[in-house]
Amino acid sequence: MCTALFRAVASDDVGAVKTLLGGTLRRYFERDLNVRNGPTGYTALYIAVRHGELDIVKQLLAAGAAVREAVVENKWTALHEASNQGRADVAELLVRNGAAVTAEDILDRRTPMHIALSRHQLELVSVLAHGGGANMDMRYPLKSLSCKPLHVAADKGYTALVKALLEAGADKDACCETYRRTPLHWAAQKGHKETVEVLINAGADPNVLDRSKVTPLHAAALAGHAAIVECLLQMETGVAARWSRDDEGRTTLHLAAAAGHVEVVAALLDTGIYDVDESDYDCQTSLLFAASAGHTEVVAKLLQAGADVEGLDLDEDEEHDLNTTAAGPLHLAAAAGHTAVVSMLLQAGSSLRRKVRDFEGTENGDTPLHLAAAGGHARTAGTLINAGADLDARGNGLAWTPLHLAVLEGHLLTVNILIQAGANVDASESVWVCTPLHLAVEYGHTEIVRALIKAGADKGILDKVPMDLPVLEDSLESSDPPRRDQQPLHLMMAPALLSQRHNRQHVCHRADVLPLHRHTRVRHSTISLMNFTKIFGESDHPKGKAVH
Repeated sequence: MCTALFRAVASDDVGAVKTLLGGTLRRYFERDLNVRNGPTGYTALYIAVRHGELDIVKQLLAAGAAVREAVVENKWTALHEASNQGRADVAELLVRNGAAVTAEDILDRRTPMHIALSRHQLELVSVLAHGGGANMDMRYPLKSLSCKPLHVAADKGYTALVKALLEAGADKDACCETYRRTPLHWAAQKGHKETVEVLINAGADPNVLDRSKVTPLHAAALAGHAAIVECLLQMETGVAARWSRDDEGRTTLHLAAAAGHVEVVAALLDTGIYDVDESDYDCQTSLLFAASAGHTEVVAKLLQAGADVEGLDLDEDEEHDLNTTAAGPLHLAAAAGHTAVVSMLLQAGSSLRRKVRDFEGTENGDTPLHLAAAGGHARTAGTLINAGADLDARGNGLAWTPLHLAVLEGHLLTVNILIQAGANVDASESVWVCTPLHLAVEYGHTEIVRALIKAGADKGILDKVPMDLPVLEDSLESSDPPRRDQQPLHLMMAPALLSQRHNRQHVCHRADVLPLHRHTRVRHSTISLMNFTKIFGESDHPKGKAVH
């Protein structure tokens, strides 16, 4: 049920409203001013605000309409609605008549000020701040941020709003609860240079650390805003920020290099205050970050500035230790297939023989060629080979060659490149004594099997199966499980082997496996026995090849 007054307001009939609220009729209709009408529960004042009819709003307020009664479901007030409509004139009337500027709706806990900020309504913000006395440091209700109005304005780059909020007394260094970031953090990260300058001129602290120990300078560098980086570097009060590290020990230069922002890197290096080889808490230098991500221009800039090509943070009296456990820039670039970076590092003198070692210092560390081969980066592998990489270097902790790794992962093109370059197709690893052909057969890489055989791989080389290990250690009774997931066909001979444990040579010989026999112990091989007859030849078929 709707009153006559509500129907007149809803129809935007200024004349009818004036008639109903004026003269002798007023005493009959003024009781309907705050009546909630229909299923929505709207009052006449709320619907007038929603329609933006300023004259009707004035008449209703003059007649005594209660501003604080103009509330709908979820506690959305008439002032919320005026802010949502961007009507500063209507909002000003409501504020003068007692509207609550701090009222929050239930759904999102937004105040009229929050809505005005999100709509970038400078005049409306001014009305709420100066006329209504809105709290400039109220929390913005976004659960993920819990920020204040100044954070929102700075994040959006609303420079005029930032000025208005600062003039109204907003805290320039207020931190949002979640990330502990200041307005200067947000403006710097989003690249709003004018907003940054306004905050700086207002005395914002550039040295504040957020929850991850990131400064506004860090944020600007990570986002690639060179102009803002230069602006912050020039601040006399920002000296501490220049040397600051985040929670992982990364400096501004580390962050810019990792993100590939060459202009920022250049600006930082031009200051002369950053050590180009300084490392973070994980011993990662700027060159390592840039090389691993494939940022060619940044790598070039760092090398030009004198960065250590091996990515080491050395004192002046230290020498290179190529036996370090850490991967160098060349390793990381090769592993990711960044051929251009690999070429650049090689030209700068990076070592092809440096190996990544485990913490026990094993000799079988990976070279850059191992990593390129394992990743199937054929072009990168070719570049390393042309530069003189050792084709048969032992690595992977098991004395595997790059060819072993390329075969294992099924990278046919890389396998062909290694074969054509002269890699040893019969190289065997240290534990199982398996060759690339053994691996190709076991993992079902048919085309690679063909390529290896065509290259002259020996089909008769014997590897070892789990039964060999206790034999070699003189402990056949060992209950250790096999080292591989697939059971060899020859393990079915275990009882016979155990009965002959005194004849070590015979036991080892009986347990050996040819490349073709590996096919019979793989549960899900993609290579059929018929295909093997074609690839290996009839004489190598399991039924025609005796194992002595």
